[in-house]
Amino acid sequence: MIRFILKFTAVSVLVYLGVASFYFNLVTKDYYMGSQPLFSPFLISPNDTLSWEEAMVWMLPTQILRGLLIGFTFSLIREYLEMKNYARKMLIIFSFYFLLSGLASVSPAVGNLEGMLFFKNYITWNVHLTILSEIFFQSIFISLIFSWWINLNLDQST
Repeated sequence: MIRFILKFTAVSVLVYLGVASFYFNLVTKDYYMGSQPLFSPFLISPNDTLSWEEAMVWMLPTQILRGLLIGFTFSLIREYLEMKNYARKMLIIFSFYFLLSGLASVSPAVGNLEGMLFFKNYITWNVHLTILSEIFFQSIFISLIFSWWINLNLDQST
């Protein structure tokens, strides 16, 4: 069980760092920085150097904790996942990750249904969909890689 959780955590952290870095540098940077940063009223941004540096110190530990928590949750259905083929595993992991922790998350956030309902109009549909696409790609890559890793272990144990 611990190996399963640690594997999920490793995949989660690496994919998060890769996709988030790509999106921040090439897609969403203007939301955080620039002449009119959209997220600055409610998120720490690089424009606030001291707070940003502190957030960056805690980014990796926070992502590790997040991976451990989600990995633990998936470990509760590990045996069920192991009985499924690769495509089914991927679909299950993607659904839990994208739908439950992303789109249908309970707290209002940019890119989820609650946020689309309750955020003020300056957070446009385009912004919500841009952030939702980042969540989508993280979910796809995590589900593809982690499902492959689960299958790899099952193939080696037979």
